[in-house]
Order: sequence, then C-alpha cells, then structure tokens
Amino acid sequence: MELNLVGADFGHSGNALIIGAPFLRNFIVQFDYPNGRLRLATRDALNLDEVANLPMRAQKGSGRPLVRVTLNDEKDIWMILDTGNSGGIYMKRGIAARRGWLDEFALGKTMSRGVNGIAYTDTFTLPSVIFGPFKVKNVDVAVPVAGEEADFGERYKIQHSRIRGVKVEGLAGYGVFKHFVVTLDYQSGKGHAELP
Repeated sequence: MELNLVGADFGHSGNALIIGAPFLRNFIVQFDYPNGRLRLATRDALNLDEVANLPMRAQKGSGRPLVRVTLNDEKDIWMILDTGNSGGIYMKRGIAARRGWLDEFALGKTMSRGVNGIAYTDTFTLPSVIFGPFKVKNVDVAVPVAGEEADFGERYKIQHSRIRGVKVEGLAGYGVFKHFVVTLDYQSGKGHAELP
C-alpha cells in the first residue's frame, strides 16, 4: 500500500512524542514498524474498506481499536491494538491458566511501567499468535501475578440499550506487529497489515 505523504524528522532516536487516539481518529494512520515511520493520510486518499485484512472493530464507548487474534492455534480473543505498548501481549491470567500455559511454558517475572502505573507480571513466550493473515512466532506474553486483575474496559454498553461490545481480554503490542506495516482507521475500526 503506497502513500505519498509529507514526512517529519524528530531528530535523535531518544526524542519521543506521544500521539493519542483523539488526534489519530482524524486520519488513516500507517505505522511502518520495520522502518520506524508514521504516516498520516486523509480518508479520501485511501479506502481501507477495499484492503482491510485484520479482523477489527472500534470498541463501543471508547473507540479504541480492537483486533481478534488467535493464541497458540487454540484460542481466539479480542484485544486492544495498543500502538503504545512496547511489549507483546498483556492478557488476563485466567486465559493462560485455563489453557495450561502457566505450567507448560517457562515463567519469568517482571515489573511493567506504563502511563497509568506499575504492574507486576508473570511472563512466558507463546509459540504462535495469528494476527490477520500472518502467524507470528515466539511472542512474549505477560499476565498479572496471581491475585491481581487486569482491566481492559472489557465491554462498553450503550446506555439504555441491550447492545454490548465484544469481550476484550488483553492488549496486543509491538511484539505482535513489529514486523509489519500496519494501517488503521481509528474512526471506522478497520485495519490492514502487510510485510514491508
């Protein structure tokens, strides 16, 4: 997918800028992870309806981009596609426990710092994650330590309605899509992934 757009250079790689969803909703956004580029396009420049290949939707209530992934060829779950998450997957501990992954795979321990605070987690490597048409191998996964909870705003419900959103059970981050050029429309909840 070729986009001819204006670029900006922020200088040294230590310089950082956080751009949030309220800004990103105004554009089609392309994250070229392998080449470290971010591109913005208007909706009239690109129609994601024609090329979308990620099972996605916008989360009801928050508008956050949700993507359905398949974990270890066993379990399909909806996750927040978190472009600001430098990890692989952060998900509910119960999913890993029910699948036996906490016993099957070697566990590590870590402390994660995010915008909203600190979380203590158990970590392991999942052999595969299916992301759209791609199978990503050896993805790092973090789950809250025993006794802790993870809240992903699982289901937003429209007030005075029985319509509920999908059950959100985790975050998919950089470790899942670092090999891809990911194009998103935050407003419509459509997405496309391709190799560079």
